[in-house]
Order: sequence, then structure tokens, then C-alpha cells
Amino acid sequence: MKSVASFFNLKSAKLNSTRTITGVALFVALFVALRFFNIQLSPTLKVSFTFLATVLCARLYGFWPTMVYALAADFVGFMMSPDGLYNPLFALVLMVKGAIYVAFFYQVEKISVPRFILAQLLADLIGNVLLNPLLLTMMFNMPYWALVSTRIVKNIVCLPFECVVIFFAFRYLPKTLFQAKPEMNSNNG
Repeated sequence: MKSVASFFNLKSAKLNSTRTITGVALFVALFVALRFFNIQLSPTLKVSFTFLATVLCARLYGFWPTMVYALAADFVGFMMSPDGLYNPLFALVLMVKGAIYVAFFYQVEKISVPRFILAQLLADLIGNVLLNPLLLTMMFNMPYWALVSTRIVKNIVCLPFECVVIFFAFRYLPKTLFQAKPEMNSNNG
């Protein structure tokens, strides 16, 4: 049976590497830019393309840089385009989604279509359907199950599109980008 550390592939690019810090910063910038291109369906529901920056960061840099990315992206993204109250717990949601993407995509040579679908399904289910409504309920005392029901429909509709976007991003970005072996460090202390 695999250990938790091996499942999440806690090996990652070194956090003290200039190349890693620069790459993570670029993905934070991409996250912020993509955040401006969302479709607001209701005050508590929107379709966003920011998942792509998270997926690519997880694929290229691994667990620890993706966790740093998630914290920075959530904070900087909110500061650049505030919508409502800032709650740092939403960064944890992004961190959970990043960990899911790392588990499915980091250092995987050949990524199959079922892997794309399962990764996005889990990220949507845990992050968008379960955790986000929980935080909104805690912040604004909104009915949890009403938020969940609308998010289930939205995520079912968006899932095929998100999987196609991830597939084409992995397929058409330069192969050397994903095959490069960054300096590895398993304990990033």
C-alpha cells in the first residue's frame, strides 16, 4: 500500500531555486490574469479559468511550490480583483486542489484521459462542491445544501470543458517544459 507521502509525491522542485521561485511567481501572475476572465452566474457562483494555472504549477513544480503558489495566488488574486470579503481559508481550498493535481500529474510521463477526468472531478468535488459552500455558509450563514446543489450542476456542465483545456495545455505546451528535471529536494527545509 502506498504511503501518503508517496501518493502526494512530496518530492518537488527546490523552493530555494531561483528558477522555481520565478516559475511559481509567473503562475501566480497567470492566476491573477485568468481571474479577470470569469463568468459570474450569481453572487456566489462563477465559472473561472484559474484552475489552469494551478494545474500547470502542480505539473511542473510538485507539492511544496504548489502550496506556496496557492497561498500567494489566493492573496494576490483577491487584492487585484476583490470580490466580497477576504477569507484566508479559501487559500486552503486552493491548496487542497493543488495537492490533488500534484497527486495526479507531477512527474507522470504519460497522462491518460481517465487521469485527466478523475483529477478534475476530484478537484471540483472536494474544492468547489464541498469546501467552498462550507466556507460561504460559515461566513454568510447561507444554506449549505442550496449552495451545493447549484455547484453540482455547474461543475457537471464545466467538467468536460475543463478536462479538454487541461488536455490541450499538456499536449501543446512544449514537451521540454514537462520533461525537464528540476533540481529535486524531498525535504525542502
